[in-house]
Amino acid sequence: ISWTISSATSGPTHVTRLSLSMVKIERAEDVATISIQRPDELNGVNPAVLHQMQRALDDVVDDPSVRAVVIGGQGRAFVVGADLGFFLRNIESGDMKRIVQFTLAGHRLMNAIDECPKRVVACVGGVALGAGVELALACDFVVASPRSSFGLPETGLGIYPAFGGTQRTPRRIGVGLAKWLIFTGKTLSASEARKIGLIDQVVPHEQLDH
Repeated sequence: ISWTISSATSGPTHVTRLSLSMVKIERAEDVATISIQRPDELNGVNPAVLHQMQRALDDVVDDPSVRAVVIGGQGRAFVVGADLGFFLRNIESGDMKRIVQFTLAGHRLMNAIDECPKRVVACVGGVALGAGVELALACDFVVASPRSSFGLPETGLGIYPAFGGTQRTPRRIGVGLAKWLIFTGKTLSASEARKIGLIDQVVPHEQLDH
């Protein structure tokens, strides 16, 4: 693909008035950028992030002036994965219902991105692990900087990629490579991810609009 989103967002930018504390929406001309704003937590995904991402996506989809959507993360990570603290707290308290609800909310968001009527580009400027890879694979295109890395480390924790990673990964790179990536939990550099087809393009970091 050709990297055209940056040139499309060169005009005036304004931030949405939606009341979102962990997600920011910026609009520039006909492109909306949705970014997770938890840099101190490496943009780990918790129920509040999923809820706010869903609201942000619904907002830009309903905006007739928006032609394309960019999804990114603030700071040195794209998304480091799901918030493990959330799982540990609820496992210790025996509240499995909240974990199931969280997983279902993740499915709804990933499916909404996958089925979005507007073109969606994942803009990965740093580490993408677990839910970060799943979020990127739900998008139409994945563009990354050389500083980025990709991995599905869930099996090392005794769990599995629960936001669609077991489905979208083999569709993207084939069953054999998907098994290797999921079973080993190996982390790939941007260039390695590009070589196996996990991502679409690697561009200089300063060209990313994230």
